Amino acid sequence: MLLPRVERLVAFSTGLIFVLQRNATGLAALERAFWAVSDPDAAEYGKHISQRQITELVAAPAGAADRVLAWLRGADVAAEAELNVHGDLVSVRMPAPAVESLLNTTLHYYQHRHRRDAPQILRASAPHSLPAAIRGDVAAVVNLHEFPTGASWIHAGHDPVSASAEVSPAGGADDSWPDDCTGCTTILENRVTPAVLREAYQLGSAPAGKANGSIAVAEFTKVYWDQADLSAYGTACGLGNVSINHYNGSANKPKQCSIPIIIKPDLCKEAMLDIETIKGVVGSIPLTNFCTRPSRPFAHSLPRLPIR
Repeated sequence: MLLPRVERLVAFSTGLIFVLQRNATGLAALERAFWAVSDPDAAEYGKHISQRQITELVAAPAGAADRVLAWLRGADVAAEAELNVHGDLVSVRMPAPAVESLLNTTLHYYQHRHRRDAPQILRASAPHSLPAAIRGDVAAVVNLHEFPTGASWIHAGHDPVSASAEVSPAGGADDSWPDDCTGCTTILENRVTPAVLREAYQLGSAPAGKANGSIAVAEFTKVYWDQADLSAYGTACGLGNVSINHYNGSANKPKQCSIPIIIKPDLCKEAMLDIETIKGVVGSIPLTNFCTRPSRPFAHSLPRLPIR
């Protein structure tokens, strides 16, 4: 929902990211390298490229970053501008009036139509333009028009920058969103549940009964899990038995999962999330949980597992 422009806009600043034009050939090479280092059948498997090599592939053409920074410097906002390590993003924070002047646009506050507790957000309500001197150097300006999605959804087919953009109520926009954890009432509504993962990755039904193969998750030291919570999760999401078949590591301390976070940090969240996520999609495939022992490096605490 578009809010009226008010005088306090003058004192408001916003952060923008200028995405510089990149070499299409370099981006294609980066895509190929990404898949090759992860493919056991590829000659490049495991040969991860360095930061320097990534920069060589994605860096903007020579002079592009200097021209954009010089333009910002001329607007007296260069002190807040910085170039990222790969040389393809220029980040800057500037007053809202400077944004309007530099980009020849109009900014407005926006407020979620149904979630009044959501923070207001500053975005352009009109198209923007760049000076000819840098127009060919900039591929996009981030945080100017687009809106974060989060737990609310902008209806397809509507213009999010227009005053008439409709934002759906939190928790009820997409009728196709799987709703398998009904036992958790609204806690897991419109969240990534086992059914969401199965649908998104087309995994099919989780195996039941005797299953071949095995799977494992790993945690750092002093991270615990609680069978009572795993069982409650399995019941709430219709998964049946959710448990660990084999445990390798220091002694598990499930009582730590019941200590309020105001007393000490949550020591179970990492392990519980790993276990619940994987068991939600692999069903009865046996699960092993590895946890590092305090006195041993992580890599040394893991036995060699056969490839199945």
